[in-house]
Amino acid sequence: SIAQLMSRKKQALWAGVALSALVGLGFYFATARFIESDSRERFANHARNAQNNINARIKSYTNVLRSAASLFRTSYPLTRDQFHAFTSGLDLRTHFPAIEVMNYAQYVLDADRPAFERQLRDEQRAGKFGGAPFQIVPPGKRPAYSVITFIEPDVPWDSAFGSDLEAKDEARHYVMATSRDYGTMMASGLPVKVISTPSKVGLAMRLPLYRYGMPANNVAQRRKAYIGSIGIAFSVPKLIRGVLDEMPINNVRLTLVDPVPPLATRDAVPDRVLFDSIATDSDPDPA
Repeated sequence: SIAQLMSRKKQALWAGVALSALVGLGFYFATARFIESDSRERFANHARNAQNNINARIKSYTNVLRSAASLFRTSYPLTRDQFHAFTSGLDLRTHFPAIEVMNYAQYVLDADRPAFERQLRDEQRAGKFGGAPFQIVPPGKRPAYSVITFIEPDVPWDSAFGSDLEAKDEARHYVMATSRDYGTMMASGLPVKVISTPSKVGLAMRLPLYRYGMPANNVAQRRKAYIGSIGIAFSVPKLIRGVLDEMPINNVRLTLVDPVPPLATRDAVPDRVLFDSIATDSDPDPA
């Protein structure tokens, strides 16, 4: 009958609508998944590129330390003028803008301290550098000292001249001793206070130096050949800002995080944020 025919047509129509809706919905979810997958892949690519750029920049800064270490193999004892000429040739401001300061800390045994201080005072009288009569700071008798002897640029860092790095705290003494014994580069791990603010972190790296021509194949030999360490302090924001400038998209928030390894005997400690592109001194820890 006509009623039955119309009923079948309506059923077919609704079936077609339902099928079309299902097909459309399927295409929608497939497209949404593709867009989401593509977005995640592009995000991952940007993150990997940023990570690679940061690694490359840090590598270039460690190369500065290694080249400085090579300088001490060409002439020892090195003179203040030679160290100044070396750092001037690097043109740190132009080629390594994140480096705030480079210094050499000489290892001095307590028995050699009087002669070392006399030598530096003689250089003062000869006009090599100014300031109050040289002495190791902080005062006090210790078995050995790691004394900042060369520092570039000297302004505004001249106040650090003569400082004993190992006298700062036991943790630093341990790290420097470990670096000396195993010939490895060390990083401060903690912000350098004089170049850090609540939202801008400065870090330091040091490399042990050994007297050229002396064997340094084991711990005992390295301790005997050890003459000091060369170090840099650098601004993490200045290091990372260039990476942001090279990213092909705008308004990116970039954070650099130092993971804190968990310890069974310690409660969970949050990772240390070394850089956050939207942080300010008034809001150093944005959500």
